[in-house]
Amino acid sequence: MLNYTVVTEYSFLFGTGRIRELRRLIRMHLFLTTLSAAAYVVVLLIVVDFAMRILTHGQIEVIYPFFGIMMAAVVAEMLWSSLFTPLSALNRHSSAAHLFLVTSIVGMLLCYPLTIFAGLSGAGVSVLFIHAVICVGLLLMIRQLFKSFGPASNKPKIADAGQ
Repeated sequence: MLNYTVVTEYSFLFGTGRIRELRRLIRMHLFLTTLSAAAYVVVLLIVVDFAMRILTHGQIEVIYPFFGIMMAAVVAEMLWSSLFTPLSALNRHSSAAHLFLVTSIVGMLLCYPLTIFAGLSGAGVSVLFIHAVICVGLLLMIRQLFKSFGPASNKPKIADAGQ
């Protein structure tokens, strides 16, 4: 939900040439997402066994290391979705589509041999791989986006003319 609250603000700040504020908002957004992901991990680690006993009446137990692998995959997805938000809001996301396609294909190709080798945890590793590579790739794209802004300034753009 956090990601969707900033999309219009990203577009507005970029369109009005307020690059310093845009950079600050992107950093704040990524920081809050990282804090949220850390809180998710802490809370989940504290309550997982209790919650599974209550919800499944003791019929299903948490499977390790599969649980940890999938938790890491969810955190990586949380992070990459927040990295993708400013790229899509500013229409700088075309390279991300290629990243999604290639990593998904590689992840699917890895899934079978990893599952043979490590069972359910192997399948989890392929999912984690996909999300982790996308996360790193989008982080590099955000870095490139920041470079494309040039020095942090608030020079007016065409959208500011006449205001």
